[in-house]
Amino acid sequence: MGMSKSKTGDLVKEILQYIAAGIAIAIAVAAISLLFNHSEAPNYSPSYPTEAPSISNQVTLQSAIVEDRNSLFNGILLYAPLDPVKVGTDEELKVTLIATGNNPVARFPDSLIVGSRELKVGGTEEAILSTRDKIDIPPIGPTKGLIGQPGDRVEWRWTITPREAGNSILNLTIVTYQGSTSNPLFATNPPIEIKITAKNTWKNRLAELKGWVIGASTVIAAIATILAFFREPIFGRLARRRRGVDPGEDSNGNQSTER
Repeated sequence: MGMSKSKTGDLVKEILQYIAAGIAIAIAVAAISLLFNHSEAPNYSPSYPTEAPSISNQVTLQSAIVEDRNSLFNGILLYAPLDPVKVGTDEELKVTLIATGNNPVARFPDSLIVGSRELKVGGTEEAILSTRDKIDIPPIGPTKGLIGQPGDRVEWRWTITPREAGNSILNLTIVTYQGSTSNPLFATNPPIEIKITAKNTWKNRLAELKGWVIGASTVIAAIATILAFFREPIFGRLARRRRGVDPGEDSNGNQSTER
């Protein structure tokens, strides 16, 4: 009986020892795991956007400009040469822009073609006429028009009025804009030169002579005013000297007492 109790006690002790050993091993494993987790750097995984970043407005504009320029058509500009015009009289300049595309250009009179210039057209077209000479060049009607496809045309007209005689040059620039914006896709550079000769008239000569006479009269009047102002001091002394009177004496020969 005593032997049985002793064996039972030993068995219980042995089980408790296994349990204690298991708990100790579990505590050691937990401590080691905690130690290694603290020694490692935290793992930050980057967050990538789900959508691609937006393209800048500048890049979008550049792409649109390149695409729009590639969609332009070939064009040809026609105008009748200006005849010699008299100074002060009106002459009309008519210019026509035609979109030809890639088709062969129809035959036009050589005198009406600016054939040495390749034009790119399509969309909003503007014609700008300028000069450095004394010529009035107001436009007749709008200076902008639209071209949508080959075969379309735009016509512009100006009233040309020279103000002086001689040979002059009008500079014509055709600008193709991007849609309804002010961004130019194409412009004739250098401008197209249109020559004009203005002849003098008797009316213009008389007007020039009238201006010259008025100018000369103004100068003469100014000189006369100056002479009238200094006439008494200057011419009075000269007259007294011719009469033999001392400039310091009065007309009776008395010495002047003025100091």
